[in-house]
Amino acid sequence: MDELKTYLGIALQQPDELVRARARVCEELGLVARSEAHVTIVYLGRMGEEQRAELCAGLLPTLDDSLVSLQLAGAGAAYEPAGGVATPLQVERLNEASPHACVAWWSVTPTPALAALRNAASDLLDKMGRPVNAAQPFCPHVTLGSRGREGVADEDFDLHLIEKTATLVGFPCVDEARAARIHVAASQLLPASVVCLRAW
Repeated sequence: MDELKTYLGIALQQPDELVRARARVCEELGLVARSEAHVTIVYLGRMGEEQRAELCAGLLPTLDDSLVSLQLAGAGAAYEPAGGVATPLQVERLNEASPHACVAWWSVTPTPALAALRNAASDLLDKMGRPVNAAQPFCPHVTLGSRGREGVADEDFDLHLIEKTATLVGFPCVDEARAARIHVAASQLLPASVVCLRAW
């Protein structure tokens, strides 16, 4: 599992209510729904096993049960025309997103515990000579689904440099999401790539 493109995240439980609500958002926007649910705390890029082990060891003292329950603030989405700029999607202008690349999410209400985990990871990465991209805002969210460029179905497509807030008023959203585990994992979520730091 050497030199995988990885992230630190909170994997979520997926009760039927969450799965149904995600499917409804994706159906409304014509997106491919994600098969898993997580909140990314920080992207780590490509990391070898030694660096992952160092990061995980440094993070363990910061993990507690305050991270097990996450409140969701509502749904949002953004689209990106070919050669254009990513633009937040509004309910009254849904037709503008088709057939452009598009990503939908649920915005997660920020908490001191989320901020502390993000800051702890950032500090450790700085000490390891791997500073976090300052241009990428930390807007905790759960990605629901996506459509790649030129309308191609693409479950892994994302728009990273945009604030993922609740822009789609009235769209389906669950009130709470429960953590299953905190992990370091490859973006492709290969089973062998997951390093679990804390499970519930």
